[in-house]
Amino acid sequence: MKMIQRLSWLILIILAGSGVLTACSPVQDATIVYFDEQEGSNEPYRTRMIVTPAYIRFDDDDDNGDFVLYDRKQRVIYSTNSMDKRTLVIRWKDSQLAMPENISNRDEKLKETVPSVGGRVVSHYRLHTNDSLCYDLYAAEGLLPDAVAAMSEFAQTLSVEHAAFLQAAPQPGASPCDRVNNVYKPARYLKFGFPIHARDYLGRARLLADYKTGQKVSAELFVLPKDYQQFTTEEIRGNKQSGQ
Repeated sequence: MKMIQRLSWLILIILAGSGVLTACSPVQDATIVYFDEQEGSNEPYRTRMIVTPAYIRFDDDDDNGDFVLYDRKQRVIYSTNSMDKRTLVIRWKDSQLAMPENISNRDEKLKETVPSVGGRVVSHYRLHTNDSLCYDLYAAEGLLPDAVAAMSEFAQTLSVEHAAFLQAAPQPGASPCDRVNNVYKPARYLKFGFPIHARDYLGRARLLADYKTGQKVSAELFVLPKDYQQFTTEEIRGNKQSGQ
């Protein structure tokens, strides 16, 4: 639940500054990844990511709880909320935002011996923007390549919301890390391979706990609740502008 709450919180921060998917047969060869996530000094919590050629599902390792679903073919994010029985819908579109000339990115690879994962070499990177450290990252090149591709697709689609907010309410004083990580290069930390451990500039950390490939999962995990109302952030912004 914490992971879902965090995504909802992220979307609410953006706002402050249609049909149901169907699946008819069991999904074969899914990759299931478990992460331990931590917000600053808070206690870590377990999350789950299920990747198939068609979908990604993010949840708190609970088949019956709230979840985030990404349709990889349609490039649409669905985030369910059982408290108000609504589903937030985020659709990909090209924001056409060019990176400002005053932003400069630099990737640093550290000379450090790190245990391998899944037979893949793990390297330590630090990703900088201007004078700020945006990511401290350990990545395994060649590990779970389809999961990496799926995570990149999801990050790019989620960046649509950040870009829309940036266009609607420009923030000249915003952190360069925030703009690069969330708008201009949302998948920058994935280009080195699967992230074994990543910590961002806000102190949010994600650690790979376990993964399984070739798993059979129920098709029901990729079906949205039929009785939930779907809405978009564009609709909310439009209502605010019209005074509703």
